[in-house]
Amino acid sequence: MTKIEDKSDKQEIDYKKISIAYLILSIIVSIILKIFFDIEILQTLRFAVGLILILFLPGFITLNLFFRDVRTNLEELVFSVLISIMVIILVVLFLNIILKVKITTLSSIITVLLINMSLFIFYIIKTKL
Repeated sequence: MTKIEDKSDKQEIDYKKISIAYLILSIIVSIILKIFFDIEILQTLRFAVGLILILFLPGFITLNLFFRDVRTNLEELVFSVLISIMVIILVVLFLNIILKVKITTLSSIITVLLINMSLFIFYIIKTKL
């Protein structure tokens, strides 16, 4: 008979490595943009921070807020990006369609910052309780 492995050997998720890898990837993309497209350094920094705030952080916090099961690092990265895109798009569309807030650069920046801050506050409240 073959022995069925139980999931007692769960992998520990290393959040620091995921965050550092994503930050390094953002910086590399920013440097490539600077070298090949001659974009100012402030715009490349804005691009790197925007990637983290839009494509990673909301999904990462949401994933850890609601889904605490064990995932591999690759699954966590992929789900974080997908959930981030979904959350940002749904909130911006809700604000535009239901609340009639025009989609501008300023409203988008404020929306992304509010989403990240509110998710982070919910995460802190949930982990302390």
